[in-house]
Amino acid sequence: MDKVIKSKDRFITTEFYSTEPQRIQRLIETSQRYNLPIYMREGTYTTEVVMDGVCYKIQTGKREKRANVRDGVFLFGMVKGEALKFAAANKMILPTEYPVNDFTTKKAPLNKKWIATDINSAYWNIAYNLGVISERTYDHGNRYPKSYKTLRLAALSVLGQQRSYREMIGDEATGRLIIIAGNQKLIDVYKLIRFTCYEIMHELKLKLGKDFVCYRTDEIVYVSTEKNIELVEAYINEKGLYCKHKEQENKPTKELKAEVLDVDVQF
Repeated sequence: MDKVIKSKDRFITTEFYSTEPQRIQRLIETSQRYNLPIYMREGTYTTEVVMDGVCYKIQTGKREKRANVRDGVFLFGMVKGEALKFAAANKMILPTEYPVNDFTTKKAPLNKKWIATDINSAYWNIAYNLGVISERTYDHGNRYPKSYKTLRLAALSVLGQQRSYREMIGDEATGRLIIIAGNQKLIDVYKLIRFTCYEIMHELKLKLGKDFVCYRTDEIVYVSTEKNIELVEAYINEKGLYCKHKEQENKPTKELKAEVLDVDVQF
């Protein structure tokens, strides 16, 4: 039977960080040798293995794509701590939940030139503007090079998430899970950030009218005219955000939808 734990501290007493993926196999072999249960969770950047209350956070993946585990966990801790304070100090009123992606234009104007406008680090900047994270945390997150930008997204996207660990003896799964319960207040903080972004996209859709093509999370595609570009950029700037523009190839709606990636970042 699966076991649900309300607090991580009841399951993990110590955390150890490692950049050696081979440590996973050594822990599996130790579990097999002594018939000790271990608990495993695989994320985008790390694999966690828990043995006797010690959680080994082990850096995995291709070397050139690995995030720095210590830096990542430190940033996550900063964001989580400040998000908890924000949730405690504010009554959460969520904006209307508009779609994350919107392709509801009746007929994309394929005979006109298109442009795509993307909000720079949308979730991270919205979190700062809302007061979810402090200037110190905001600046710390921006210190990472461009290749680490997913750390900022991950630090927000994991807020309040339930965490599940597979119980294993050696390399054999027992079929049992240890589940650390989620935090609804933190989940709502992340919803506030996301819904604020989608609300901006929806308002731009209305302002663009028949020149709107689609939006995809924090990027909006529309007919490229000087007036439209100025309108979009001015509205984004009005919200305390910045953006960049790029040419967008004209494509049928079906192909535009196929380009949308469902990014599931876990740490």
